[in-house]
Amino acid sequence: MRNFPTIQIDRLKFLGAYSIGHAGQGIIGEGELTLRRHYHGNQYELTCILEGEGTSYHGNTPQHVQAGDIYVSFPLEYHKIEVTPGTIMRQCFVTFSVNSGKYFEKLNHLWLDNIAPENRVFRDPYVPGLIEKIVGELQNNALYASDVLAVVMEEIILRVLRGMASYEPQGLTANPTAEDLCRHVSHYIDTHLYTIKHLSEVAEAVSYNYSYLSSCFKKTTGQTMTDYYVSRRLQAAKALIEEQTQSLTEIARTLGYSGIYSFSKAFRDYYGYPPREYQNSLKK
Repeated sequence: MRNFPTIQIDRLKFLGAYSIGHAGQGIIGEGELTLRRHYHGNQYELTCILEGEGTSYHGNTPQHVQAGDIYVSFPLEYHKIEVTPGTIMRQCFVTFSVNSGKYFEKLNHLWLDNIAPENRVFRDPYVPGLIEKIVGELQNNALYASDVLAVVMEEIILRVLRGMASYEPQGLTANPTAEDLCRHVSHYIDTHLYTIKHLSEVAEAVSYNYSYLSSCFKKTTGQTMTDYYVSRRLQAAKALIEEQTQSLTEIARTLGYSGIYSFSKAFRDYYGYPPREYQNSLKK
Protein backbone atom coordinates (compact mmCIF):
# COMPACT_ATOMS: atom_id res chain seq x y z
CA MET A 1 0.00 0.00 0.00
CA ARG A 2 2.93 2.32 0.73
CA ASN A 3 4.09 1.87 -2.88
CA PHE A 4 0.83 3.22 -4.28
CA PRO A 5 1.29 7.00 -4.38
CA THR A 6 -1.61 9.35 -4.97
CA ILE A 7 -1.41 10.87 -8.44
CA GLN A 8 -3.78 13.49 -9.84
CA ILE A 9 -3.06 14.97 -13.24
CA ASP A 10 -5.38 17.78 -14.28
CA ARG A 11 -4.30 18.59 -17.79
CA LEU A 12 -6.69 19.00 -20.69
CA LYS A 13 -5.03 17.14 -23.53
CA PHE A 14 -6.55 17.36 -27.03
CA LEU A 15 -5.98 14.29 -29.18
CA GLY A 16 -7.96 14.95 -32.33
CA ALA A 17 -11.19 12.99 -31.93
CA TYR A 18 -10.54 12.56 -28.19
CA SER A 19 -9.48 14.67 -25.24
CA ILE A 20 -8.33 13.74 -21.74
CA GLY A 21 -9.25 15.87 -18.74
CA HIS A 22 -7.95 14.15 -15.61
CA ALA A 23 -6.14 10.92 -14.82
CA GLY A 24 -4.49 9.35 -11.81
CA GLN A 25 -4.80 6.95 -8.92
CA GLY A 26 -5.42 7.11 -5.20
CA ILE A 27 -6.40 5.44 -1.96
CA ILE A 28 -9.77 6.05 -0.34
CA GLY A 29 -10.35 5.11 3.28
CA GLU A 30 -7.40 6.48 5.20
CA GLY A 31 -9.24 8.76 7.61
CA GLU A 32 -11.98 9.43 5.06
CA LEU A 33 -14.57 7.03 3.66
CA THR A 34 -15.66 9.04 0.67
CA LEU A 35 -14.34 10.09 -2.70
CA ARG A 36 -16.09 13.47 -2.66
CA ARG A 37 -19.03 14.20 -4.89
CA HIS A 38 -17.79 15.71 -8.15
CA TYR A 39 -19.22 16.83 -11.45
CA HIS A 40 -18.15 15.54 -14.84
CA GLY A 41 -18.98 18.42 -17.12
CA ASN A 42 -18.97 17.11 -20.68
CA GLN A 43 -16.62 14.19 -19.95
CA TYR A 44 -16.94 10.47 -19.33
CA GLU A 45 -15.09 8.96 -16.37
CA LEU A 46 -13.81 5.44 -15.78
CA THR A 47 -13.05 4.45 -12.20
CA CYS A 48 -11.23 1.12 -11.85
CA ILE A 49 -11.48 -0.52 -8.42
CA LEU A 50 -8.12 -2.21 -7.87
CA GLU A 51 -8.62 -3.25 -4.26
CA GLY A 52 -11.37 -3.01 -1.65
CA GLU A 53 -15.10 -2.43 -2.03
CA GLY A 54 -17.75 0.20 -1.53
CA THR A 55 -20.68 1.99 -3.13
CA SER A 56 -20.42 4.18 -6.22
CA TYR A 57 -23.15 6.71 -6.93
CA HIS A 58 -24.57 8.15 -10.12
CA GLY A 59 -26.49 11.07 -8.66
CA ASN A 60 -28.32 9.42 -5.79
CA THR A 61 -28.43 5.93 -7.33
CA PRO A 62 -26.08 3.50 -5.53
CA GLN A 63 -24.22 0.55 -7.05
CA HIS A 64 -21.95 -1.83 -5.19
CA VAL A 65 -18.39 -1.97 -6.55
CA GLN A 66 -15.50 -4.26 -5.70
CA ALA A 67 -12.01 -5.13 -6.88
CA GLY A 68 -12.02 -5.74 -10.62
CA ASP A 69 -15.02 -3.53 -11.35
CA ILE A 70 -14.86 -0.57 -13.73
CA TYR A 71 -17.51 2.06 -13.02
CA VAL A 72 -18.62 4.25 -15.94
CA SER A 73 -19.82 7.80 -15.27
CA PHE A 74 -21.43 9.73 -18.11
CA PRO A 75 -21.22 13.46 -18.93
CA LEU A 76 -23.19 15.99 -16.86
CA GLU A 77 -23.44 13.62 -13.89
CA TYR A 78 -22.41 13.81 -10.27
CA HIS A 79 -20.33 10.92 -8.96
CA LYS A 80 -18.98 9.85 -5.59
CA ILE A 81 -17.71 6.68 -3.90
CA GLU A 82 -18.28 5.55 -0.33
CA VAL A 83 -15.83 2.92 0.90
CA THR A 84 -17.10 0.05 3.03
CA PRO A 85 -16.15 0.86 6.66
CA GLY A 86 -13.07 -1.01 7.84
CA THR A 87 -11.65 -1.36 4.32
CA ILE A 88 -9.33 0.62 2.08
CA MET A 89 -9.92 1.11 -1.62
CA ARG A 90 -7.27 1.55 -4.28
CA GLN A 91 -8.57 3.02 -7.51
CA CYS A 92 -7.36 4.59 -10.74
CA PHE A 93 -9.33 6.81 -13.09
CA VAL A 94 -9.42 8.78 -16.30
CA THR A 95 -11.87 11.34 -17.64
CA PHE A 96 -12.24 11.91 -21.35
CA SER A 97 -14.49 13.17 -24.10
CA VAL A 98 -15.10 11.90 -27.61
CA ASN A 99 -15.50 14.85 -29.96
CA SER A 100 -15.81 13.11 -33.32
CA GLY A 101 -14.81 9.98 -35.17
CA LYS A 102 -16.30 6.55 -35.77
CA TYR A 103 -17.03 5.83 -32.08
CA PHE A 104 -18.69 9.17 -31.29
CA GLU A 105 -22.26 8.02 -32.02
CA LYS A 106 -21.81 4.59 -30.44
CA LEU A 107 -20.56 6.00 -27.15
CA ASN A 108 -23.23 8.70 -27.10
CA HIS A 109 -25.81 5.96 -27.65
CA LEU A 110 -24.96 4.54 -24.21
CA TRP A 111 -25.33 7.93 -22.58
CA LEU A 112 -28.19 9.63 -24.42
CA ASP A 113 -30.44 6.60 -24.87
CA ASN A 114 -30.92 6.06 -21.17
CA ILE A 115 -28.84 3.18 -19.83
CA ALA A 116 -30.24 2.32 -16.40
CA PRO A 117 -28.22 4.01 -13.62
CA GLU A 118 -27.65 0.64 -11.93
CA ASN A 119 -25.97 -0.70 -15.10
CA ARG A 120 -22.70 1.16 -14.87
CA VAL A 121 -20.16 -1.58 -14.15
CA PHE A 122 -18.17 -3.87 -16.42
CA ARG A 123 -14.98 -5.86 -15.95
CA ASP A 124 -11.87 -5.87 -18.13
CA PRO A 125 -8.43 -6.70 -16.67
CA TYR A 126 -6.62 -4.66 -19.35
CA VAL A 127 -8.21 -1.26 -18.65
CA PRO A 128 -6.23 -0.42 -15.45
CA GLY A 129 -3.00 -0.98 -17.38
CA LEU A 130 -4.19 1.33 -20.14
CA ILE A 131 -4.96 4.04 -17.58
CA GLU A 132 -1.48 3.53 -16.11
CA LYS A 133 -0.07 4.15 -19.60
CA ILE A 134 -2.07 7.36 -19.88
CA VAL A 135 -0.76 8.59 -16.52
CA GLY A 136 2.80 7.80 -17.54
CA GLU A 137 2.53 9.59 -20.88
CA LEU A 138 0.91 12.65 -19.28
CA GLN A 139 3.68 12.80 -16.66
CA ASN A 140 6.60 12.36 -19.04
CA ASN A 141 5.29 14.14 -22.14
CA ALA A 142 7.83 12.27 -24.23
CA LEU A 143 8.22 12.38 -28.01
CA TYR A 144 5.01 11.32 -29.80
CA ALA A 145 3.10 11.34 -26.47
CA SER A 146 -0.07 12.66 -28.12
CA ASP A 147 0.02 9.90 -30.75
CA VAL A 148 0.47 7.22 -28.09
CA LEU A 149 -2.33 8.69 -25.96
CA ALA A 150 -4.71 8.77 -28.95
CA VAL A 151 -4.08 5.07 -29.60
CA VAL A 152 -4.53 4.16 -25.93
CA MET A 153 -7.72 6.22 -25.68
CA GLU A 154 -9.19 4.48 -28.72
CA GLU A 155 -8.55 1.09 -27.14
CA ILE A 156 -10.15 2.21 -23.87
CA ILE A 157 -13.26 3.41 -25.72
CA LEU A 158 -13.51 0.10 -27.60
CA ARG A 159 -13.27 -1.79 -24.32
CA VAL A 160 -16.02 0.38 -22.80
CA LEU A 161 -18.26 -0.33 -25.79
CA ARG A 162 -17.52 -4.05 -25.55
CA GLY A 163 -17.98 -4.15 -21.78
CA MET A 164 -21.34 -2.40 -21.88
CA ALA A 165 -22.68 -4.02 -25.05
CA SER A 166 -25.11 -6.20 -23.09
CA TYR A 167 -26.80 -3.21 -21.39
CA GLU A 168 -29.97 -2.30 -23.25
CA PRO A 169 -31.21 1.31 -23.28
CA GLN A 170 -34.43 1.88 -21.37
CA GLY A 171 -36.82 2.84 -24.13
CA LEU A 172 -40.33 4.08 -23.48
CA THR A 173 -42.99 1.39 -23.74
CA ALA A 174 -46.23 1.97 -25.61
CA ASN A 175 -48.03 2.67 -22.33
CA PRO A 176 -45.40 3.86 -19.84
CA THR A 177 -46.15 4.49 -16.19
CA ALA A 178 -46.06 8.09 -15.03
CA GLU A 179 -42.82 7.33 -13.14
CA ASP A 180 -41.16 5.88 -16.25
CA LEU A 181 -42.27 8.80 -18.39
CA CYS A 182 -40.93 11.31 -15.86
CA ARG A 183 -37.65 9.41 -15.63
CA HIS A 184 -37.23 9.83 -19.38
CA VAL A 185 -38.06 13.52 -19.13
CA SER A 186 -35.47 13.98 -16.37
CA HIS A 187 -32.90 12.02 -18.33
CA TYR A 188 -33.45 14.12 -21.46
CA ILE A 189 -33.07 17.35 -19.50
CA ASP A 190 -29.98 16.04 -17.70
CA THR A 191 -28.27 15.02 -20.94
CA HIS A 192 -29.17 18.17 -22.91
CA LEU A 193 -28.48 20.89 -20.34
CA TYR A 194 -26.12 22.70 -22.70
CA THR A 195 -28.38 22.63 -25.73
CA ILE A 196 -32.04 22.98 -24.65
CA LYS A 197 -33.58 26.20 -25.93
CA HIS A 198 -37.16 25.54 -24.81
CA LEU A 199 -38.75 22.76 -22.77
CA SER A 200 -41.12 22.00 -25.61
CA GLU A 201 -38.11 20.15 -27.10
CA VAL A 202 -38.47 17.59 -24.30
CA ALA A 203 -42.08 16.89 -25.25
CA GLU A 204 -41.06 16.46 -28.88
CA ALA A 205 -38.25 14.08 -27.89
CA VAL A 206 -40.61 11.74 -26.03
CA SER A 207 -43.53 12.31 -28.45
CA TYR A 208 -46.00 13.64 -25.88
CA ASN A 209 -48.14 16.75 -25.69
CA TYR A 210 -46.28 19.40 -23.70
CA SER A 211 -49.26 20.36 -21.49
CA TYR A 212 -49.93 16.73 -20.58
CA LEU A 213 -46.25 16.07 -19.96
CA SER A 214 -45.87 19.15 -17.78
CA SER A 215 -48.93 18.20 -15.71
CA CYS A 216 -47.77 14.59 -15.34
CA PHE A 217 -44.29 15.67 -14.25
CA LYS A 218 -45.66 18.06 -11.62
CA LYS A 219 -48.11 15.49 -10.26
CA THR A 220 -45.50 12.69 -10.14
CA THR A 221 -42.38 14.49 -8.94
CA GLY A 222 -43.84 17.40 -6.98
CA GLN A 223 -42.03 20.02 -9.06
CA THR A 224 -42.58 21.56 -12.45
CA MET A 225 -40.41 20.72 -15.46
CA THR A 226 -39.23 24.33 -15.43
CA ASP A 227 -38.18 24.11 -11.78
CA TYR A 228 -36.31 20.87 -12.47
CA TYR A 229 -34.54 22.33 -15.50
CA VAL A 230 -33.58 25.52 -13.66
CA SER A 231 -32.25 23.59 -10.66
CA ARG A 232 -30.18 21.22 -12.80
CA ARG A 233 -28.77 24.07 -14.88
CA LEU A 234 -27.73 26.07 -11.81
CA GLN A 235 -26.29 23.00 -10.11
CA ALA A 236 -24.18 22.52 -13.22
CA ALA A 237 -23.18 26.19 -13.10
CA LYS A 238 -22.02 25.86 -9.51
CA ALA A 239 -20.02 22.75 -10.35
CA LEU A 240 -18.37 24.52 -13.31
CA ILE A 241 -17.41 27.41 -11.01
CA GLU A 242 -15.87 24.90 -8.59
CA GLU A 243 -13.71 23.51 -11.39
CA GLN A 244 -12.19 27.00 -11.80
CA THR A 245 -11.38 26.46 -15.47
CA GLN A 246 -13.88 28.89 -17.04
CA SER A 247 -14.79 32.51 -16.44
CA LEU A 248 -18.31 33.36 -15.32
CA THR A 249 -19.02 34.77 -18.78
CA GLU A 250 -17.90 31.48 -20.37
CA ILE A 251 -20.05 29.47 -17.95
CA ALA A 252 -23.08 31.65 -18.72
CA ARG A 253 -22.49 31.08 -22.43
CA THR A 254 -21.97 27.33 -21.95
CA LEU A 255 -25.30 26.99 -20.16
CA GLY A 256 -27.22 29.09 -22.67
CA TYR A 257 -27.85 32.28 -20.69
CA SER A 258 -28.31 35.45 -22.70
CA GLY A 259 -25.53 37.18 -20.75
CA ILE A 260 -23.67 37.47 -17.48
CA TYR A 261 -26.43 39.61 -15.92
CA SER A 262 -29.22 37.08 -16.48
CA PHE A 263 -26.92 34.28 -15.30
CA SER A 264 -25.93 36.17 -12.14
CA LYS A 265 -29.55 36.99 -11.31
CA ALA A 266 -30.66 33.37 -11.76
CA PHE A 267 -27.74 32.14 -9.66
CA ARG A 268 -28.46 34.61 -6.86
CA ASP A 269 -32.19 33.83 -6.88
CA TYR A 270 -31.44 30.12 -6.53
CA TYR A 271 -28.52 30.10 -4.06
CA GLY A 272 -28.97 33.39 -2.25
CA TYR A 273 -25.60 34.85 -3.26
CA PRO A 274 -24.07 35.94 -6.59
CA PRO A 275 -21.74 33.68 -8.58
CA ARG A 276 -18.84 36.14 -8.25
CA GLU A 277 -19.03 35.89 -4.46
CA TYR A 278 -18.98 32.09 -4.65
CA GLN A 279 -16.08 32.14 -7.12
CA ASN A 280 -14.07 34.43 -4.82
CA SER A 281 -14.75 32.23 -1.80
CA LEU A 282 -13.25 29.25 -3.64
CA LYS A 283 -10.11 31.22 -4.51
CA LYS A 284 -9.62 32.12 -0.85
